[in-house]
Amino acid sequence: MSEVVDSDAMSVVRDFYAKLMDEATFAEALGLMDENIVVSSPPTLPWGGVYYGIDGFTTMVGGLLERVIPENGGAMEYIDGGDHVICRAKEGKFTGVASGESVRTAIVEMLEVKDGKIVAFDIYYKDPVVVTALAS
Repeated sequence: MSEVVDSDAMSVVRDFYAKLMDEATFAEALGLMDENIVVSSPPTLPWGGVYYGIDGFTTMVGGLLERVIPENGGAMEYIDGGDHVICRAKEGKFTGVASGESVRTAIVEMLEVKDGKIVAFDIYYKDPVVVTALAS
């Protein structure tokens, strides 16, 4: 049986997620992004919209963390599509900063990698309405 080898994009994305949720390695995760990255998340979310560049990404993350504490409720599933990688969290958990209440929803994220850097990052929540209500 032959060994499955990740594409270069898949390796970058796996490394990105491994570093993203740890404050000690967050800056390293940012280093895997292209300086002109385009990040999109549902516009109905308080931190949603389209963000440009690494500063835009950190602005979005800051807006999220002001309102909710995100947790991954299980293993991420990765789908390798060459320069595009799809990541699925079957059960992302969000806890409201103000209320302390939690909700769970699946999340799908699509990332595009060029020349070893993430250039596009699209985020989709299965049920953004419950997350928006929690974050308000």
